[in-house]
Amino acid sequence: MLKQYLKNDGVIAHPTDTVCGLSGSYLSTKAYNKIFTIKKRPMDKPLAVLINDCNMISLFSDITTEELSPIIPFLKRGMTILLKRKKTLPKHLLQQSEMIGLRIPNHKETLAIIEECGPLICTSANISGKAPITTKEEAEKYFGDDALFVEGEAGQENIASTILSFIDGNYQLLREGHISIEEIETKVPLCS
Repeated sequence: MLKQYLKNDGVIAHPTDTVCGLSGSYLSTKAYNKIFTIKKRPMDKPLAVLINDCNMISLFSDITTEELSPIIPFLKRGMTILLKRKKTLPKHLLQQSEMIGLRIPNHKETLAIIEECGPLICTSANISGKAPITTKEEAEKYFGDDALFVEGEAGQENIASTILSFIDGNYQLLREGHISIEEIETKVPLCS
């Protein structure tokens, strides 16, 4: 049922390992646009893509897992990595940026959705500028019938992901979140 719902351009609100997410199939232009509309998110702020393992990186970027080896241990712990995107992605993923944000959620239910339905475009489940939702009741209040709420246990800390970019062989911290800069610096050479 969920696979068909997402295939038919549906949007879901669901718990993840960080904050609740608002997601759709990465292949769906309609779901992509719908997320921006119901979230009231500015169109110049691209959505991240949730994947379920490092092998999926090759769908979105020509950067290899070998090049990303210093951050691989962090990818399943609340880190989003911005990489130069492939030019062969669906058109809606090409219109905003040369980069694409990828994250592997450390969340059993979300990984199961990705396994069944494929990668998900995702952002925090909230109206832009407001706190992320945490319950079905909040999802219904903010999104009504525009997003299906998927039950599950949310992450314990309710902290957004840490965001790094990887450009021309250099890592740069863009947002400190679930993983601290001090921990990252023990494994990853950061540029300022």
